[in-house]
Amino acid sequence: MPDESARFEQLKHLNAEVASLDECEREARLVELVRGDADLLAEARSFIRACAEADSVLPVPDASTFQGWWGAAEPTAPARWIGPFRLIRELAQGGMGIVYEAEQSEPKRSVALKVLRVGLDSDAARARFEREARILANLAHPAIAALHDVGTHTTETGARVRYLVMELVRGARSITTYVRDEGLPPEARLRLFLQVVAAIAAGHQRGIIHRDLKPDNVLVDENGRPKVIDFGIARVAASDLERGPQTETGLVMGTMGYIAPEQLTEAGSGDDVRMDVFALGVLLYEMLTGHAPLDLQGLDVLQAMRATLERTPTPPTRHVPSMPRDLVLILGRAMAKDPEARYASAEALARDVDAFLRSEPIQARPPSLTYQLRLFARRHRVGVAATGLVLLALLGATWISVRAAEREADQRRVAESAGQRAQLASERAYALLGDSQELLQSLSMSLYDDLVKVPGTLPARLALVEELERGSATLRLHAAEDTRVARLAAKLQLEVGMLNHHAGGDHLGRPVQALAAFERARETFLWLIDNASDGEAARTEDQMHLAVVQGLAAETRAFAGETDQARTSAREAADSLAALLAEHPTLLPLRNNLATAYTSVARLEAEAGRVATALPYLERARDVLPTDEADDPETAAIAYGNRGYIESMWGELLRQEGQLEEAAPHTHAAFEAFQENARLRPDDPDVLAKLAHAQGELGMLAYRLGNMAEARTHLEAALTQGRQRHERDPEDRRAIQGLSVDLTRVADLDLAEDRIDEAASGFAEATELTGRLAAEQPDSLRAQLDHRGALNRLGGARSRQGQPKVAADVFEQALDMARRTAEAHPKEMLARLGVAEALDGLGIARYLQAQELASDAKRDLLLEARQLFADSLVAHEELAGEGILPTSHAEAPALMANKIAITEQELAKLGSD
Repeated sequence: MPDESARFEQLKHLNAEVASLDECEREARLVELVRGDADLLAEARSFIRACAEADSVLPVPDASTFQGWWGAAEPTAPARWIGPFRLIRELAQGGMGIVYEAEQSEPKRSVALKVLRVGLDSDAARARFEREARILANLAHPAIAALHDVGTHTTETGARVRYLVMELVRGARSITTYVRDEGLPPEARLRLFLQVVAAIAAGHQRGIIHRDLKPDNVLVDENGRPKVIDFGIARVAASDLERGPQTETGLVMGTMGYIAPEQLTEAGSGDDVRMDVFALGVLLYEMLTGHAPLDLQGLDVLQAMRATLERTPTPPTRHVPSMPRDLVLILGRAMAKDPEARYASAEALARDVDAFLRSEPIQARPPSLTYQLRLFARRHRVGVAATGLVLLALLGATWISVRAAEREADQRRVAESAGQRAQLASERAYALLGDSQELLQSLSMSLYDDLVKVPGTLPARLALVEELERGSATLRLHAAEDTRVARLAAKLQLEVGMLNHHAGGDHLGRPVQALAAFERARETFLWLIDNASDGEAARTEDQMHLAVVQGLAAETRAFAGETDQARTSAREAADSLAALLAEHPTLLPLRNNLATAYTSVARLEAEAGRVATALPYLERARDVLPTDEADDPETAAIAYGNRGYIESMWGELLRQEGQLEEAAPHTHAAFEAFQENARLRPDDPDVLAKLAHAQGELGMLAYRLGNMAEARTHLEAALTQGRQRHERDPEDRRAIQGLSVDLTRVADLDLAEDRIDEAASGFAEATELTGRLAAEQPDSLRAQLDHRGALNRLGGARSRQGQPKVAADVFEQALDMARRTAEAHPKEMLARLGVAEALDGLGIARYLQAQELASDAKRDLLLEARQLFADSLVAHEELAGEGILPTSHAEAPALMANKIAITEQELAKLGSD
């Protein structure tokens, strides 16, 4: 008999030869292949049967997913119990424990079960856990999640698991998510906030300082009632409650961004309710503006501490220009860095918020006479309005008289003719300056466009944009009150921002510089809108450009991972343009810009897992596009490009949702639009790249429909064009990213057709390219996600090649990167999904590694695989529970449970041997 490894390879070959045949054909072909070897025939039948059984529950990864095995949902994982509580799903994780939704058998009710992590059963951990129970037992308030019970569960292995039984907050959303999703007006947000303050004040009265107030610890239930949770690191100042070691001064505990500055210094106060007042101020700031007062993203702990101590919060009016001054003052006092300047208590903060709501004087400012009168007027609008009409008439008459007297005096000043000549000379000088700057702008933009077409000109383009940055700053400085020159400066700043970074075209990959330029452009357009007197048409154009700047800044923020802020800003930009178009329905640039804005919103919504929300925006974008562009080639090219992009995204989203018949017309329409665009702009590399991408989309659609030959024709044509663009300019980031996509798509097709080695080679080349982009753009969420996805695909291919150890190394890289990305962007669905996928992939590799081992070594790897699958299950269930698990991953939770059950079967076999 041949040696064991050779026989195994022989059996694998036989299985591969007959696996796709039906049962009758399979047996006939098998008999033919074994050529009379009865032993081999018997072994082959047994081996093929085992493979078929395994495939029904544990299939190998294929091209339909980059997340792992797709198999039947049976056998299901057994229910998990802790004492009398059946665990339903995980709700949250913290450093000390995991919180589950659970069902209690007696009395019959749903609860939140907070379980101390296994392995943290030290004396200190137990003391802290038990201390939280004592704190909650001493707190009774409608806005604090109640404690029902405390218990200990002994597992089958003898381990003791401590848990708290708490009130379940049904339909829970963080308070900032709730006010945003529900679109609450400011007054309603303030009233909701007051309920939270009342809960914290109740704790303060019992000597309990929360110390970890943040949106995730202030939930709102399905009925709109707030619930404060997680008193795990609270300080206890009351004499009737035992202080623990966690309450000693000197330990920095809490969440950066919400920690009061004094908690970060050696002189920090030990027991001071003003710590919570500071956090409440930050919470209110976020509830009202949708932003954090300090942007700490991307900072390490020491940098974040320094920023908390030294940096000034962003004025809330930067985000909400119309915010009343009293509210700004309340926020400023609540978040004062010096605790002595802060509200002395939560009750004091609540009194000022309540006073604001009732239009009464607040304590955060001295009560001047004019201030008191203004509040009186606000409370007694009707009487004051009548008086105001009289005053207005008197003031109007006075103004008319004054202006008449001034005109009469002006006419007598004949000597001002010299001054008039000087004014004319000044106007001519400004006009000449404007003309020269327009010429400079035109030449610069043309030069940049030409440089894009020449390989290796990235340094030259960078130098040109830096010169434009300096030129735009100088131009705005010299504009003074001249609106024409200021408008030109604003447009130049807009161009600088787009060239530094704009997601839809060629850029230098500098989002920080782009945002700075967009901000300068925004400020200048705002000034123009407030001060310009050169006609309604100019004002409308300024308003349009202001909204465009906001939309472009949103895209740039999304690139950097600030997607919550980006989505809000993009929607606001689209709303502004839609309102303008309602006033000026025939203005062609407005229609194109609004279509672009709607498309941007759609893309950001889709990336957040909300495809159903994204699709209507694409429909609006298509409907608003101009249709009478044929006589103007330049306008036609823009319209074709916009239409192609809209249809391409529409088709891609529908394809990813499995709606293939609905996707087909959009995908074909996109390809045709880009063909027309390329006909009008045959030398534009951006247009040619979009045409190649559209051809790749045709290939992916054919692949999903099972038309493999057609798919290969399209995908290989796109790959050929991608290689040509990359070879033409190896430094072009768009070409690098496009080639990685083309390589991945062809490799997916190779994998589906069992061309495993070719697929692995393609994935490896794509991974090298995405790794280069991720290293060059460490602040880009998209670049990190792309590289993590490429690693996952490569790991899957190595598993299929029979190299589980190599695959495991790749998946470990993917998991490490996924966790770092999710930590930097904890609210991003794609970042969190990446962790779930990488856990799954590494679990597959460990399972396959275990099959090559025996006894204890095999058991260790199987145990690790089971834990990885369990962690992946939890991660998928969290996303599903929040309603943001993509349709393409809908079966993942059942499949994860399946893999856990299969791995446990393997472990049980080892135990019985």
